[in-house]
Amino acid sequence: MKKVSQRLRLGALAIVLSALPACYRYVPLTTSPSAGEVVAFQITDQGRVGLSDRFGPGLARIEGLLTSTQDSLYLIDVYSIAQITGSSSQWSGESVRLPQSYVGSMQARMFDRGRTTTMAVVAAGAAGGTIGFLISRGLFGGYTPSGDSTVIPPPTKGRIPASRLPIRP
Repeated sequence: MKKVSQRLRLGALAIVLSALPACYRYVPLTTSPSAGEVVAFQITDQGRVGLSDRFGPGLARIEGLLTSTQDSLYLIDVYSIAQITGSSSQWSGESVRLPQSYVGSMQARMFDRGRTTTMAVVAAGAAGGTIGFLISRGLFGGYTPSGDSTVIPPPTKGRIPASRLPIRP
């Protein structure tokens, strides 16, 4: 029974953790971002032309961790980029120098308590429903629909002990 409850807890935790990306949202920045913030930069037409050799034509947005600001450059570790066509690609945190003149607007990633609470409630409900379904079907083992937990031993009559089996050449 201990293994069953451990499986249940791990399953519930996995479902809740899968909802965590929904806990953030991007909000417009009115001031200059500071190092250590996750920021999304909207790229201008001039920026699309200037960055096309590095990011390809049609760059619309760059998301990443702002590591520092030098003169008129943002130094960022890029997490993802988005194209005007709507396609996007993930990056592995490659460090990039982004001229500030190429940035039209900026947004900062912020923790959203409302979304977090909603997703936690939804995930907990889904986890509870799934676990309840699995338990009711006996898919975790140890459950008998009648509620009778007595174990019936195997029959002893009709069995031949191993030492009395006839041996034939």
